[in-house]
Amino acid sequence: MNAARRLPLIALAIAAPVFAPAASAADPAKVQITAHRVELPDAATMRAMTGRFALSDGRTMRVLHPGLHLMVAFDRGHARTVEPIGDRQFATADGRLIVAYDADLESLRVIEQRQVTVASRGGDMPVR
Repeated sequence: MNAARRLPLIALAIAAPVFAPAASAADPAKVQITAHRVELPDAATMRAMTGRFALSDGRTMRVLHPGLHLMVAFDRGHARTVEPIGDRQFATADGRLIVAYDADLESLRVIEQRQVTVASRGGDMPVR
């Protein structure tokens, strides 16, 4: 076989791994996660966490304590349950809202993950 005929075979052998199927995102992977016990605050502390808070963005947040959980609502919106994730820290089940109380329980920080729209010359673009 001459060199001209061998060249395509060599190129195909080198390129074959490039066309091999890659692992898909749906393939399972083992992940080790550690966990620490998070206790609910006592009843007196839970009561001290409730109330209305004026947020720096102009909204008002209500913190409610109906039963065993805290719930938060912005302005006149629906209340969402927040679960304890740390000392004086609570989060929604999807993790998109975190409420972190300061040590005196008189002030707090709200951390939200939300979609923001930015205007550009080509139209609106969602920023995540």
